[in-house]
Amino acid sequence: MSLLLTLSILLLICQSVASFTAPTSQATSAIRRPYNQQLNNNYSSPKIATNSLYAATTSSTTTDDIKSEYDVLIIGSGIGGLSAGALLSHYGYSVAIFESHYAPGGAAHGYSITKPNLKNSDSSDESGGTFTFDTGPSFFSGLNSNYPAKSSNPLRCILDIIDEQVPCIPYTTFGLLFPEGEFIHSSNFGKTGNVIDTISGVEGMNQWKSLMDSMEPLAKAVDAMPTAAIRADIGAALTAGMFMSNFAKLNPMENLKLTKPFKSVMDGANVHDRFITNWLDVLCFCLSGVPSDGTITAEMAMMMGEFYDDDAIMDCPIGGAKSIVDALVRGITKNGGQIT
Repeated sequence: MSLLLTLSILLLICQSVASFTAPTSQATSAIRRPYNQQLNNNYSSPKIATNSLYAATTSSTTTDDIKSEYDVLIIGSGIGGLSAGALLSHYGYSVAIFESHYAPGGAAHGYSITKPNLKNSDSSDESGGTFTFDTGPSFFSGLNSNYPAKSSNPLRCILDIIDEQVPCIPYTTFGLLFPEGEFIHSSNFGKTGNVIDTISGVEGMNQWKSLMDSMEPLAKAVDAMPTAAIRADIGAALTAGMFMSNFAKLNPMENLKLTKPFKSVMDGANVHDRFITNWLDVLCFCLSGVPSDGTITAEMAMMMGEFYDDDAIMDCPIGGAKSIVDALVRGITKNGGQIT
């Protein structure tokens, strides 16, 4: 294959991968709803406690502090905006981030509820305890600084660059409550004696194995390109070109699947078991907010390795998603950046 064709394919992949590997901020009406909005007719919206999950992470400047000129203005302080601001501040640019909410974080937010006569382990108040809940991202991997970083993990790359850490508790299993019953999720999800075997039997395990075999080369393609090298313009030939040797054993035409909806890979692997397709739609929704027919394959290629490698470890940030927001905010403000 000619070098020009290979570079063209690489640029196409970079354009697609860049659309999801950079942490993004989703400013939709659903995410931006007031935290005390009633969720359904049978649910009484909680009152936000004074020590609400993000009450301590407020804007770092007032309108009186705003300068007349900055190198970069960022609208919205979701994870994407904070990540961009932290990197720009680190590299010496003057940055201001403007946020309409009372605290940064975007979708990575939560709330606290104080319940009388119900204590938690942190409460010294005999009258009750305060309980905090994340309402945004809930699956995290690769953030724990006690484990080696993967170059394909964009958020960890940013945290390392700005020299900020997010303390995490590692875990390898979590509970699942399905209509089919209660199960424990682990990296053995599709193996004999585990969830898929119990629910879908041998045929389901065969379909799962076919999918994982299809995903393996795609996961290698994602791992072959450090996130920091990915960009969506012709400059990718310079930043990504130096990693071309990592693709020597990979099929560039096969890698074009990274740009397509994950549903096409599922169909190609003949995955049609109802439970498996429903589970994969749930994973896609957790990652991108849409099911498999709207989620880019490259995103799932990275996630499937994080979930189902034999040594897969998940991270529970101590303090919830707020701790990630706080780390990025520190990265901005310590270098003179502002959030208002």
